[in-house]
Amino acid sequence: MKEIIKKLVANVEVKINEEITSDLVMKAIKTDVLELLLKAYNDYQESYRDGVDYIFDINNPEDLKCCIDGGMTAKDIAEFINGCKDDHIQYFFFGVNHPTPKPIRSYIDLGDMLTNWLEILLEDIITYPCAHESYKNVYYEYITKEIELLKDYNQW
Repeated sequence: MKEIIKKLVANVEVKINEEITSDLVMKAIKTDVLELLLKAYNDYQESYRDGVDYIFDINNPEDLKCCIDGGMTAKDIAEFINGCKDDHIQYFFFGVNHPTPKPIRSYIDLGDMLTNWLEILLEDIITYPCAHESYKNVYYEYITKEIELLKDYNQW
């Protein structure tokens, strides 16, 4: 069973990587798969790592409130928003590992960061598919389809 799960994770990882890469190379904009993975990644960060590497969205009021509660100043917010026009996208790190907002430069960089976590994230999603709404969405969108393919080829 362990080998089947490893194969499942590897196959799903390849599919997601291909989708992210083709979308980002063609558009260099936020895509549905990126948004889906970001939600799952942040849920993982909150559940297992106390949000240490949570990726905040300056356009999300809940994220902004959390950052203000964590010590982010109005000056930090204004500088970040002004930088969004030229320097970086709306996503950033802030907290224990990043005492000042650390912007993410592009959607390609965000995609790279998320794909670096993909194996760990997918294993957790397979183990606990109902732990978070985001996990359910990734499970439904990618993992169930891959399980069906494996069944078709008698590898499940």
